[in-house]
Amino acid sequence: MLAGLLIIPGGVPAVAKIVGENRAVLEGHRRLLGQHGLNYLTDRQLFLSNNTDGPHNPLSKAYTREEAKKLFSRFAIVQTDVRYLNARLYPGGQWFASTRPGRALGQRVGWHLYVQAVRAS
Repeated sequence: MLAGLLIIPGGVPAVAKIVGENRAVLEGHRRLLGQHGLNYLTDRQLFLSNNTDGPHNPLSKAYTREEAKKLFSRFAIVQTDVRYLNARLYPGGQWFASTRPGRALGQRVGWHLYVQAVRAS
């Protein structure tokens, strides 16, 4: 796992080059790994919050389609759509994500859940 490289000297620039991530973001993850140890990678809420919008994000939550529909249960119509395949970690990933097959895959395993709801009359 590339996260382990962050704690060794010179690891941040190496990981930045491999994945194309900003060094400041990776430094934040390195600091959190040092602070929390392996718990940083295994604690679902801690990891989710710090990897959704960066290592300084205090809280993020992820919802399934079913959970989102429950949250919007007072609305007459609720539609959900999954998008965004974060493929930048893979060679050619950014290009692939913009192709028709990449967009189709993003709709199946994407990271962002869009919710469109219409109020009841």
